[in-house]
Amino acid sequence: MSQACTVVVEGITDRLLLERLLEEELASGLIRRIVEAGGRSAAESLGRTVLAVRRQPVVVVMDADSTDQEAIAARRSYLESALAMVGPPPLWRVVLAVPVLEACLLDHPDVAADLLGHALSPSELELAEEAPTLLLSRAGVRKPAIRDLVARLDDGQVRALRGTRLIAEVVAAVRDLAQPLVA
Repeated sequence: MSQACTVVVEGITDRLLLERLLEEELASGLIRRIVEAGGRSAAESLGRTVLAVRRQPVVVVMDADSTDQEAIAARRSYLESALAMVGPPPLWRVVLAVPVLEACLLDHPDVAADLLGHALSPSELELAEEAPTLLLSRAGVRKPAIRDLVARLDDGQVRALRGTRLIAEVVAAVRDLAQPLVA
C-alpha cells in the first residue's frame, strides 16, 4: 500500500513555485500537500514531525544556499541524519536546490528569456548558476515579484521547467515514495 507524501519547503515562494510545477502530482494524490515551514530549521523540524508523529512519507526540499560541493554534501548528510533518527529511509527523501529553489526558473533558457524579457547573455548564464537570486534582483525581480512570475507561468513553461534537473528530482522523489511499501 502506498501513501501520499507531504512536501516540506522553507517559505511561501517555494510553496507557490512547487504547487504550480507539481500540479500533476497534487491532482493525482501523490502529494497530500506542500507545506511552507518558515525557514530552514523549521523545515527540518517539520519534516521530522511529519515522520515521527504522523508516520507519513515526506520529501524535504530545501535551498543548499551554496554551490560548494562540500557544503552541499554536508547539508545533505546533516538533513538525512536528522530524518533517519525519526523514520526509515523508505519514508523520506531530501532534495537540495542548488543554490536556491527559485533558480529553477532560470534553468530552462526559453523560460528564463520569457520571464526576464531577454535571452540570457553568457555572463548572465554563469550568474544564473552561481547566484540566481542576484541575477533576478538585477532584473528587478525580488521575492514578492517571483510569486507574480510563478502565477504567470503558462502550461508550456511549466512543462519545460518540469524537465529541469531540480524539478525532475523532486518529481522522482515523490514518485519513489508513492511506490508500495514492501513489508
